[in-house]
Amino acid sequence: ATPLLLTGADDRLLLVDAQGMFPIAWAEGTAGLLPHWRACGGPPVLICDGPLPPGTPGELASAGVPFLTALRPLRGDPVERLPWRTPLWTARGTPADPRLATALPGCAERLTGLVRTLVTERRAAPLAPDGALEHSTALAAALGLSTIAWTLWHETGTPDPVLALTRFADLEATVRHEPEAVRVRVPMGRRHADLLRSGLLADVPDVVWLGGRTLTFSGG
Repeated sequence: ATPLLLTGADDRLLLVDAQGMFPIAWAEGTAGLLPHWRACGGPPVLICDGPLPPGTPGELASAGVPFLTALRPLRGDPVERLPWRTPLWTARGTPADPRLATALPGCAERLTGLVRTLVTERRAAPLAPDGALEHSTALAAALGLSTIAWTLWHETGTPDPVLALTRFADLEATVRHEPEAVRVRVPMGRRHADLLRSGLLADVPDVVWLGGRTLTFSGG
């Protein structure tokens, strides 16, 4: 019953987990997202604001995806308007869940913040000839930040990858490259203690992009 979130970003569709804001898939169109939606068990989808390809709600409805959105559909889309004070639409014949309608504004705001922060404001390769590197980097960053946020805060509040970025972006460290390991020394303090307590400073063996070396962390 936990929904997925869908928005448009960088001329593509981005599918995200609503609980931890974990990125699931970034595809050129609806057809590319359907296998991922099915792999998640076919949950409802909240379509959030963003530059969606024309006809996306209709394509989802035709594929049997239950969704809810505040975006006005195109004429002819197989959707119907719900009797809410705020205009909302769903796939035709899909029962309305008031909990989804309540969750939609907050989820949309968090997803908009994630896209703005990682896709719009912090582009990794703005001069690259195509978007493949940009999309891969953004997905990796979003996954890492979501993992940190979920590990630290899912038991005490709402895990938010943008909050993780805000709190840890200026955390300095000293990195030393050795033949067998890459050693990272993080300054002692509240943030180091939070990361250490949650297991996020455990050694990572055999890191592929470090030539198979072990990544180690220490405080000081």
